[in-house]
Amino acid sequence: MGESKPLVSIIMPVYNSEKYLAHALDTVLDQDYENFELILVDDGSKDKSGVICDGYRDKDPRVKVLHKENGGICSARNAGIDMAKGKYIGFCDNDDEFLPGLITDNVKLIEETGSDMVRFLREHVIYSENSTLLRSYVITPDEGPEVFDETNFAENYFSICKLSGGVWTGLYRKSFLDENEIRFDERLKFGYEDTLFNFRVLGSTMRVAINPNVYYRWIQREAHSTSRKFSMNRFFAIKELIQMEDLISDKFNFREKCGLRWAEHLIDTHIHELMLLLTDKNCELSYKEKIKLLDEFSELPAFKKLWGITTIIAEHMKTKTGITYRLFVEKHHHLLLILYTVSRKLTKRN
Repeated sequence: MGESKPLVSIIMPVYNSEKYLAHALDTVLDQDYENFELILVDDGSKDKSGVICDGYRDKDPRVKVLHKENGGICSARNAGIDMAKGKYIGFCDNDDEFLPGLITDNVKLIEETGSDMVRFLREHVIYSENSTLLRSYVITPDEGPEVFDETNFAENYFSICKLSGGVWTGLYRKSFLDENEIRFDERLKFGYEDTLFNFRVLGSTMRVAINPNVYYRWIQREAHSTSRKFSMNRFFAIKELIQMEDLISDKFNFREKCGLRWAEHLIDTHIHELMLLLTDKNCELSYKEKIKLLDEFSELPAFKKLWGITTIIAEHMKTKTGITYRLFVEKHHHLLLILYTVSRKLTKRN
């Protein structure tokens, strides 16, 4: 007999998803890869999701079930990682889909390249509240090498970041996660937990492989999503992301190697997201509170390290990015709020 393929652990946090859960489970269990376990972490579901999990466990020995008190998606995923016995870890949300070949192709790539993580592509499908398909799209990677390591990481970092921040578009070496004590930050309750997890991986890893094919379908249902709800926890999460990337920048010397693009990345990724939250109609902060929050963000080390070269960098940026950068770093925050408020109104009108 030939050597058996390595065990892969697929972790699915489950919470109140009785309408979509069975389909999501079937797409994982229908994979052509033989040697995997599917760990279902029922995070205190109040509907029939827990019963559905137990039903699949009873009829398929690959399915493992853990019922726990509700603690959020980070807590559920961490429980799944701790329970996992596989050489590699993958993730699936309880209302999404694995596409054919996801496990087989990406195990092959991570084994052949000796990587700590493989990133692949996903299709983002968005439905309205009445289940009408609004749009579907795929973000493709930039041209570049298949494998990134310490020799080419800095110049290709932004290409990696361009890919989905979701952990469900990755396969991770379990021993690597354990050795570097990488887990989900359970303080994050309303988004960005996947991105922070991946930043922690990128800050520790020496080898990442990119598979430019689509293997996952991320299904966003507006009636089933909490992503648009306002929470102060989102601002805390963005701050954690910025500070984690600042550590990565220090490690790989991004400011010296790619100063302009690094500054653009900080603005287009994090400050843009921050401003969208602050100018959202559901934001409950007063005007003074918004200004105070922007003052706090502009004092973060990631931005203070860019002081002194503000004008030089901004002159070479794309117009909107450059204006945002100057207003933010130089603390003209009232003008920045006006800019984004007007921009959002014009976009909505068009």
